[in-house]
Amino acid sequence: MLHALFLLTLVVVDLSGPDRINAAEPAQKVRIGYPSSAVSTLPFDIAKEKGFYVKAGLDVEYIQMRSALGPQAILNGNIHFFTSPQSAINAAVAGLPLVVVLSLYRDSPWVLVTNKEIAKAQDLLGKRIAISDIRSSPYYFARAGLRKLAIDEKQVNLVTTGGTSNSFATLTTNQVAGQS
Repeated sequence: MLHALFLLTLVVVDLSGPDRINAAEPAQKVRIGYPSSAVSTLPFDIAKEKGFYVKAGLDVEYIQMRSALGPQAILNGNIHFFTSPQSAINAAVAGLPLVVVLSLYRDSPWVLVTNKEIAKAQDLLGKRIAISDIRSSPYYFARAGLRKLAIDEKQVNLVTTGGTSNSFATLTTNQVAGQS
């Protein structure tokens, strides 16, 4: 697993290096769990699309699963990596032997997407905002974002949806005014 981590890190850090795969060696299978397609998973998608994994000798498989399942899937050997650092942090705090080994962002990739009726921060007052889950990255980012907008989180209703794709669906069907 450490070898796969090293290779995955090389793919992310050194995307322009020479081919690392020896034609005689089979590609190493790496399974990456992710909660849903989001801005935070774009680097993984781009690496696969551009052939960086293959170039590094990796056969990468993406497996979508709820954030809460990621840590246990790693411990059980079902996946090698999970793209939700908050899940790993929560699991480590709870005593599980997990660590965050790579972060692709210096700052938060968080955005608040709203329907067209929201023109300014104060328009969010009394409205519903979709988040993946309590204690998920979107939850913490939403809370921090609301503070930055000078809105008390009690002035909006954070609605859990189970994942980014579900949150987006609630926004596009006007069930919520915004999606974190």
